[in-house]
Formats: sequence, C-alpha cells, structure tokens
Amino acid sequence: MDVQAYFEEWSRLPGETVRMAISTKHKSVRATLERITRGPTSEDSGNASRSFGVPIPGVDVTVPGAEQPTAVGSYAELPLGGAFGPSFALHFWFYASVPGWDDPQTLVAGACGEDETSALAIRKSELLVTVKGQSRALGLGIQPLVWYSAVLSVDTHHDKSEVLVHIKQVKGLPGPAAVRHAGVVFDGAAPRFDKLLLATRAVSRIGSAMDGFNGKIDTPTFFDRAVPAEECAALHAGAGKNARLAWSFAENFRSREIRELTGRAPNGVIRNGAERAVTGRNWTGLEDSFVAAPDEYGAIYFHSDEMLDAGWEYNLSFELPKDLKSGVYAVRLEAGGRADLYPLFVRARNEGADVLFIAPTNTYLAYANDHFAASDMSGIMGHKRVISDDEAFINAHPEFGASCYDRHKDGSPVRYSSRRRPLLNTRPHYPAWITNSYRHFPVDLFFLEWLERLPHSYHVVTDEDVHARGSELLSKYKVVVTGSHPEYWTNKALTALEDYALGGGRILYLGGNGFYWITSIDPDRPWIIEVRRDNSGLRSWDAPIGERTHVHTGEPGGLWRYRGRGPNRLLGVGFATEGFSKGRGYKRAPASYEPRFKAFFDGVNDDAIGKEGYILGGAASDECDRYDLALGSPAQTTVLASATGFGPEYLMVPEDLGTPMPNSDGPNRPDMVRADMVYIPVAGSGEIFSVGSIGFVGAMAWNGFSNSTARLLDNVLAEFVAGTNAARPEAATQP
Repeated sequence: MDVQAYFEEWSRLPGETVRMAISTKHKSVRATLERITRGPTSEDSGNASRSFGVPIPGVDVTVPGAEQPTAVGSYAELPLGGAFGPSFALHFWFYASVPGWDDPQTLVAGACGEDETSALAIRKSELLVTVKGQSRALGLGIQPLVWYSAVLSVDTHHDKSEVLVHIKQVKGLPGPAAVRHAGVVFDGAAPRFDKLLLATRAVSRIGSAMDGFNGKIDTPTFFDRAVPAEECAALHAGAGKNARLAWSFAENFRSREIRELTGRAPNGVIRNGAERAVTGRNWTGLEDSFVAAPDEYGAIYFHSDEMLDAGWEYNLSFELPKDLKSGVYAVRLEAGGRADLYPLFVRARNEGADVLFIAPTNTYLAYANDHFAASDMSGIMGHKRVISDDEAFINAHPEFGASCYDRHKDGSPVRYSSRRRPLLNTRPHYPAWITNSYRHFPVDLFFLEWLERLPHSYHVVTDEDVHARGSELLSKYKVVVTGSHPEYWTNKALTALEDYALGGGRILYLGGNGFYWITSIDPDRPWIIEVRRDNSGLRSWDAPIGERTHVHTGEPGGLWRYRGRGPNRLLGVGFATEGFSKGRGYKRAPASYEPRFKAFFDGVNDDAIGKEGYILGGAASDECDRYDLALGSPAQTTVLASATGFGPEYLMVPEDLGTPMPNSDGPNRPDMVRADMVYIPVAGSGEIFSVGSIGFVGAMAWNGFSNSTARLLDNVLAEFVAGTNAARPEAATQP
C-alpha cells in the first residue's frame, strides 16, 4: 500500500469537484476514474491493480506526491485570556483508565505558545510533576478506574517554586489514605503560560497529543494564586471559591467547544476527538443519560490513540463530468508502478429511476479498519484463517484509526468512526478472511453487476444521503434495493424507509443482519458516525455503564429491537444467527407455489434455491435473519422459502437466549437458527421482499448470474418495477 488517500466527500453529483487527500513516498501520483460494473473474483483478491469497470474519459490528473503525517490523540486547549504565573493553582477531577503504563500520561500542562512550562502526569501508577523540564515523582499512587479530586498549586518566592499536589479519592470505598498530599521544590521561578492543555504535555508539529492521557477529566478551575493546603478540602468537596477561571463540561455536549464561565477568557476547544456525554465524578446511577442528568456528565474521555480526521491536505482535485451517470465509481491512484482503487458514489442530478440502490456506507464506516484479525474466531469458522497482506497492514498502522468493533489501547470501546481517513478495508479487491471470500463493499459490487445486466434504470445513494434527504429522496424511485449488510441505520433514515413503504414504495431487502444497531451522524461533521451499543445483541464490547445515550441526538443507543423498531417490523425478518462455516440453500415453502407467486418463481424449477455461492458456499450464510411474529413480523407476511440445517458454528444470537443454554446452534435449534425469505404486502400498493442473508448476493452472482437465485431476483425486481401487485392477496381473488 504505497499510496493512502481519502475523500473530502465520497458522495458527489455530476459536475461537482472531488477532493482527495493523498499521502505517498513517491514523487507523483496519477489519478484516473472508472465506473465499477462488476463484482470481485478470486483473481481480484488482494490485487489492487485490476480494473473493476469502464474508464471515464476526461479525468486524468497527475499531482506531486508527498508523505502526510496523521494527528493522533485527543486533548483540549483552554486559553487563559492572558499570561499567568509563576504562582497559580488548578483544581480538577480525573479518572485514569491505565495509570500503570510505563510511558507518562499527562493530565494537565501549562503552555505558552509552543513552549511547555509545567505539567502534572501519571507514570507507572504514580503522579509526576514537571517544571521547566525537570520532573519529580511525588510518591502519590493512582489506582485504575477510580475518581480522584486533584489540586496542583505552585507558589514561587525567593527564586524557588514550591509545588503542592493534594489528591482525594471521591468515589467507591476509599482506604485509610483517601486524602494524600506531597510537595516538591524546584529552583527558579515557574515559567508563565497563557493556556492549559488537558490530556497532553504539548502538541506536536502535526497536531498530535504528546504523552497523551487515557481517561476522564472533569470540571477544571484555575486560580491566579497558590492555594494553601487548608483550602483543598473545600475544593475536593466542589465548594471552592474565588477562582480566576472555570469551565463547564456539563453542557452543549455535542460541541467541541468548552464554555469558560467567568467571561475572562475565550472558550476552550477539544481537538482530535475525545468523548463527551460520559459519566462524571458525581454520577449517582439514578439516571443513565446525560439528557436527564446533565450535571452528572461533566467529564470528557480522552484517548492517546484517538483519530477522527487525519487532517491531511487535500492535494488532488478534479471535476466530475457533467453527464456522468449515477453509480459507484473508483478513483484509481497510481504511483511507483502500483495502483489502488478508492470508491466514490455518484448521485443523479435528475433524480428518479426504476431502482435506487442504497450503498450501506454506515456499515462500511462501522467496520472501517477493523482489527478482527487479532481475534480468535475459529469456533464459528469452518475454514482456516488466512490473513492477507492488506489485513496485516491495518494492524501495523494504528494511526489510521479503528472501527466501532475495536477498543482503544486502554480497553475502552471505540464509539465513533470517520470517513476522513484512509479506509483500508473499503476497497473493491479487499479479501475477508472470515468468509474466505469477500464481505461488505466488495460483495455489494455484485448488486451493481446484477443491475448492469438488467434493463431497469438505476441510481445510487449512500446511507448518509438517505439520512439527509429522507423520504423526499426515496419517493422518486419505484424500487429501493439495500446492500448485503445494512446493519447501521439512523432514526431519520429508518423513518424515511418506513414512510416510503407506507406511501406505496417497494423494497428489496437483499441482505442479512440489517437495521440492527442504532446509529447517529454528527450534524456538524457528517463524516462521523456514532454507535453506542448498550449491553445487548451480538457485540464486541459493552457500553460503559450510564453511557448508552448518543451525544449527537440524545437518543438511547443499542438495538433497534429494544426501541420497538426492530427489523422484523418493517422487513418481516430479523437477525437470528451468525456463523462462518458452510452456507445453506433455501427450500421453497408450500406458499411459494400459490398462483399469486407464479411470476416470482417463473423459470425457478428447483425446490432448492442457492445451494452454491461465492460466500461460504451457499445463499444462506454469514449472518441470517428469520421470520418471527413475536418480534413484530407483520401478520400478512408470507414465508416463501427457508434455510435450515446449519452447522454448529451457527449460533443463536444473545438477545434470543435469555439464559445461556448448551446446544443453542444450527443442528439443535433449527426453529431459531435459520434464514427466511418473505414477501409482505403493505396497505396501498407497497411491497417488501426480504431474503434474510448476507451471503445471498454471492449465490445470485454464482456462475455468471446463471442460476435460480438470480432468476428469482430478476423476476421479483421486474414485478416490483412494473408495479403489477400480482403477488398481493387481493390480486389472487380478482377475476
């Protein structure tokens, strides 16, 4: 991977300017554009040089190459409105997640311009104070995951600087030494400074936190004088007086700005991410949301490995042709004899076509740069794990950020993902070791190849576009087609899809594990998604207690199922099982032979559908959904086919278990571990067809789309585009 890049915006209109930020060690980079018209083959795996479509004339740009460093680590800057020192004091609360690390983690530092002055840090579970580059250990031990109140006071007189640090454990069951203090003396006056830095000793030339802190900091106050020991008790109790400056972390949670309360200094700002709406030092547990108890959420969580925006210069720009058709395109970047493809979604300037394909970009972001390869998932796999060079590259380059399935270095969950960074696993050729084939973006390219083969017109949009435009966008299309894994949907987008169906729209849900996790998009920075998983569902981490509420919308996170809007209610099927061994074919149900479904199954002569496929060898594979009246599947739903007989690698999902029980797997619970294909008529003229499997598209593409699975989908799409309503129950009774 000699070239890395990302788009400023990856959903564009014809005629708009595309800007990319590129980093490479090579002297120049050539950019061309191609329209993607096919899915991946086995020969494409890991081969970035292969073309996936048709070159677009008129886009051929060469720009100088340069390596661009990435800013990593969240921190906050608090300007003081002037220079202060050499005597001063600061009070704040902190909660260190991993205080035992060998490297120092800075809680707070004073800075003047680019120069560091003094700092308080943690190293090897002990507080460390630094003045003018001289560091002294204080002998004050710090425990992990414990709230402390801290006073740092510096008193300079007679060319000496006396530093007092006073701490008190304020949560949990403190030991006999709950209140402790230590003092050290430095030669010379402490230098003056004009701003405070939280969670970093200094800011590097490229904007990274240096000696960054991992944990929470709550409600700092600043004094333009030293604070004697006898005043510390009041500060620990939150009753300090006569502060020069004070900042509020318990308001305007969505903002990166931190309000200064006295009006004597400009407001502060959060850099490189950091998490708000997290429990503070005074959280009581009576409420579990910052919306209900904002004063108990006055903390900010900082991470030394945070990265939401790489911050690179946009060094490539070109204009899309004004007559460009809507679709999925790729910018091909070539340098040093190698090439790579970067997906670009082009919307239609004149909206309205037979079909609208919604690229599940929220899913791409949620999984972006995931580190699953470091996990042992052999228990649910039926093949040997083979890690590709691309996968190894992700694990070797943590500066490109993580996925919403990963944890930060300190063990806390990654709750945000951004598209303004290199998305290493969102490339056409990127292999998936977990399926021994492909997953997500590469798999969704099969839908494009399918649509390219058919006579119907189609346009492409992203999850983000549907979130922004809603039902006004969807209503212009006869049929909406989902991707293979539309797992992450926002409230606005889900409402739009529901309204579309109720308004007579037709939906082809051609994936599995869809509409599962509640997702929000930052209104001010729409390139960022937020996922707070709660403590239910199939997940890689639990939400920290009291922190399931999304900061961007104020809505509870977790499963849509527990908000009364689970996928069964709209699509007829919902998540039932996950496994990565041999997939299964579907067996047609008796209802599928009713005359009203004749057009759907025209030319489908076999009782079995999708016995072969590119994803785990069958149409029902990877993650599958089932029909279930108890979970809200509409009463008028017809089950057309089902897949059962899964191996023991396919397990029931946690939300269906209640109490964990043995043998909750495919061989023993075929009633729960299955995939269902369903049809739902909606009042008016709306219709929904759902297949309930991520692997279904791989069976559709099998043998060059010459198979019963593709024939079935061809028929259903043709019926939906034509709007015949032939499958509706009332149609069967008409003469």
